[in-house]
Amino acid sequence: MDVLTFLVREGVGLLLQRWPFRYWTTSGRALPSQPLRNVIVIGGYSGSFCARRLAQILPAPYRVILIEKNSHAHHIFALARYSALSGLEEHFFIPLDNTFKASLPGHHHLVLHACVANVLPDRVQLARPVSLTHGGEANTSEIEYDFLVVATGGSIGRQAWDAIDHKDDGMAYLRASQEDIKDAPSVFIIGGGAFGVQLAADIADLYPDK
Repeated sequence: MDVLTFLVREGVGLLLQRWPFRYWTTSGRALPSQPLRNVIVIGGYSGSFCARRLAQILPAPYRVILIEKNSHAHHIFALARYSALSGLEEHFFIPLDNTFKASLPGHHHLVLHACVANVLPDRVQLARPVSLTHGGEANTSEIEYDFLVVATGGSIGRQAWDAIDHKDDGMAYLRASQEDIKDAPSVFIIGGGAFGVQLAADIADLYPDK
């Protein structure tokens, strides 16, 4: 399939999927009264892309709820670089509040900063109660779903980093790592995987005399 055919097919499909919602919101008529159907996406980095795409193609009454325990998604592929290179660590943290910015007016999609404690066949249980502001629901620690996407990614195996869930704490961690590397007369790296090779290359480039 050539690129033009693919783009036309995707464009037509998106138009057909969104037309009922667009018709009601642009005609000045109220959306049909019907209960919301929840599509829950668990996860930050890849999950945010999934949630954004779902929000673009799903018509009413679907509501996409992105649940992520961290205040920001982490550009984890750059962790090694920002552990050594100072001044750019803020770019490592990706805001999630704009996930549904491009959605049509009147949408009910949500980003919840919460931790999922348990997943059941028809609902998720959270570690603490949250407010589902758009639907008028009271604070709840359980959210029912019609569809569930688990996109939590993986762990990089650094216990101290995996325990961080707020941007301020993450930036403090990276800056401390940068200072440790800067002040060390020499650096010995154990492990030649992707993280170790990237970190070694960045340190050698920043501090060729170490």
